[in-house]
Formats: sequence, C-alpha cells, structure tokens
Amino acid sequence: MAGLAGLAFSQDGRTSTTSERKTLLRQLSKVVAVTAAAVGLALGIAASAAPAHAALPPSSRCAVAKRKAAVKRLRAIDACFAKPPQPPDPECLAKADGKFQREFLSIEARGGCVPETGDAPGVGHLVDQCEAALVQVLPGTCLAAGSECGGLGAFCCTGLVCSGRLGELPHCN
Repeated sequence: MAGLAGLAFSQDGRTSTTSERKTLLRQLSKVVAVTAAAVGLALGIAASAAPAHAALPPSSRCAVAKRKAAVKRLRAIDACFAKPPQPPDPECLAKADGKFQREFLSIEARGGCVPETGDAPGVGHLVDQCEAALVQVLPGTCLAAGSECGGLGAFCCTGLVCSGRLGELPHCN
C-alpha cells in the first residue's frame, strides 16, 4: 500500500505521479495568478476612470444632500402613518418636520448651495404633496361590491372590477 501513495487516478483511468500533479498545480497556479492580475488591472483602470466625488461641484453636492433630506422626511412621515393612531399624531409629524428643518440648515451651513438658503419650505411642501398623493392612491383599504369607484382613492377589492354604463357612475362589481 505504501507504494501506491504517490499515485493518483484520473477519470480516464490513467495513473499520474505526485510530481505530475505538482506540475499541473504549478501551471494552474500561474493561470490563476495571471487571471487575478488581469482582473485587478481592469478594476484599477475602471476605478481611475470613474469621476471622483470631489470633482462634483459644491452646488450639485448640496442639491443631492437636500434631496436625500427630503426623502428622509417622506420616510419619517410614512413612519407616522405606519403606527396608531390614524390619522397620524401631530407630534410625530412635527418631529419629522423639525428634523428635516435642522438637516436643511446643516446642509446650507456647509456652503455651496444654489440658492444659498430659503428653499426648505418649498421642498417641504413638495414632500407633503407627494405624501398626500400616495395616501390617496394607496389608502390601505378597498371598496366593497356595489361601492362607487373610479378616480383617485381606494380601489375595488380583489376579484371586483370598477365598471359602469355610459352616463352612470361606475361601481365595484
């Protein structure tokens, strides 16, 4: 048995010695190393071609930060809608607005914004309009059979279709 330790069998039944296996492993290691080097070089070239964050103009960085703040406010308002009571607690909504206002002031204090200040109320109003539209389209309820339907608001419950005759209000059927 000790004499068989240096032999390995391939799928076609041939035998190979330990030295042949070592040679194959060395060749395979070289292929892997060359492939890894090529991938590393390609990634390095791709990374160097990508624009650096510092190359973004300050006004653009400010605008992106303000948009992120607006999305955070929308998420905070949605969090107020996600828990009782309904409609949301005014304190929860005020907390979301206060955090948004502070974040806007912080962004504007860094400088580079165009306009420099004063757009928080307008952006806040847009967030409110977006939330109101989403609540209207996705109210979390559905209309039962026979209910008037159509337009914005709740949709017919599963299995029902909003339909009607010309000149009549549509109903869930």
